[in-house]
Amino acid sequence: RPHSRHSVSNVGFLSTSVASCMYSNSQAKVSFICFRVHSWGASLKESFEQATVAMFAYMTELDKITIDESLTSEFEVEGHDLMSLLYALLDEFLFRFSAEDNLICQEIEIVKMDLKDFKITVRGKGEVFDLAKHPQGTEIKAITYSNMQIHTEKPTNDIYVILDI
Repeated sequence: RPHSRHSVSNVGFLSTSVASCMYSNSQAKVSFICFRVHSWGASLKESFEQATVAMFAYMTELDKITIDESLTSEFEVEGHDLMSLLYALLDEFLFRFSAEDNLICQEIEIVKMDLKDFKITVRGKGEVFDLAKHPQGTEIKAITYSNMQIHTEKPTNDIYVILDI
């Protein structure tokens, strides 16, 4: 899926079209292929939410997900700075998808974002991934710090993160 673009407003997540994300493939070496997420929003919170939605959009088509409220997953992650906080957020959702309940999320809501202590309380809504219903995208193996960028000085709060596929 080279240079795909996904706006959260298209899946009914946010009422604003300001928050969005884009992803593209790149090949650094013959044996290493990665997925680059660029997300942005009117706030840092929206940008973090968008980066997470983009990760799930790469795994399957978001419009094929039906939200099952009984499967809503709420948890807290923490870091020691913004980059480790973003890493922890994405990594925990990836872990929950891959190793726990196979929850594929269409909606991500950061309920609380504490930038002093670098903690996030987040809620993910979706359903259990089912190959009979959800087209299989690309498996994401890991979140990386490689070339991770968080631009809080910009009004669009741009985030760039590379995922190992």
